[in-house]
Amino acid sequence: MKYYTFLFAILLSISTAFAVSCGDVLTESVDLLEDLNCSDDGLTIGANDVILNCNDHVIRGDGSGTGILMQDFSELSVSHCTVENFQIGIQQGVSIGSDGSSVAYNTIDSCDTGIKVVQSSTNVIIENEITDSAVHGVHVVNSNNNQFYSNTITGAQGSGIYVDNSNNNYFYDNYLANAVNAFDNSNNNWNVPQKTKRNVVDGPNTGGNYWGDFGLEGQGCLDDNYDSFCDDTVAIGSNTDNLPLKKDWIPDPGLPPPVPTNNTGEGGASGEGEGSGGAGGPGSEGSGITPTPRDSSTTNPDNTQPTDSTDGSANGEDSEGMIPFNEDEELNKNDFLMFILIIVVVAVLFIGYMLSKSRSR
Repeated sequence: MKYYTFLFAILLSISTAFAVSCGDVLTESVDLLEDLNCSDDGLTIGANDVILNCNDHVIRGDGSGTGILMQDFSELSVSHCTVENFQIGIQQGVSIGSDGSSVAYNTIDSCDTGIKVVQSSTNVIIENEITDSAVHGVHVVNSNNNQFYSNTITGAQGSGIYVDNSNNNYFYDNYLANAVNAFDNSNNNWNVPQKTKRNVVDGPNTGGNYWGDFGLEGQGCLDDNYDSFCDDTVAIGSNTDNLPLKKDWIPDPGLPPPVPTNNTGEGGASGEGEGSGGAGGPGSEGSGITPTPRDSSTTNPDNTQPTDSTDGSANGEDSEGMIPFNEDEELNKNDFLMFILIIVVVAVLFIGYMLSKSRSR
């Protein structure tokens, strides 16, 4: 009997090795098994190559602290988390101070700032839904060469995306509907070359972003050539979105509609400044639109970043070494860890069985 007790203790220790609590520092990959209700910070990642998959569980705060902190480590992944009511979701909501990491498929609601990226590079922030931020949806500070695409950012009381002293980042195919949609006092890229791929407002082409104060025909977005982009560009300070997305796109009645692929990612255009889909000089915010006619022959001026390819970047990697996010790779890591766990459990069961059998003799 004592062998079975010993075996049960081993199995219990294995099954609880991945259980986490508020305030924990994660040094190995974790699949969250339950919701967390935290009175201060949520979870901190404290090692390289850690994967946090929340399995759509909720990390809920009390209005203080940080939901998920990713700081001083590289090659991290945070996905499928719902983060609510923190000062910062991921570093304020979700806080990123790491390099080469991904934040994908998360929901961040009612935080002061949804995702904060500080002194970080080559991160990919993709397909997150950020709602009702008291300050900014995404706040980027002193960070270069990151990609932000296919995110939905709505209801921010400050800026949907606020960029400060950060260069050569890519912001494209994002859905922005906020008090001020964007502020940027640096040199960044707000569209990528046109590609036939379904965009964030279900149009057939990917290029720039959807601007909630401009993307409808009644707001000034005309599409005379039926390419699913507004005919005018959108200024973000001295940056430009040359391919702003048109919502409720209507195909050319004289041509068969294009067949878009699913959205997976690419990279950029360039400029510097700020705005909200509107004009404004360096160091000022603009909340209105100052449309500029788009030159259809130059949809990507001054841009040296990803050219058109199957994964949306030049040869799958741009000149700064940025590689588009690959969820399959993250899933493969989780599958490998689960395989190792199964092997350990089977080995323990077999040893227990053999010990019990020898004992009965």
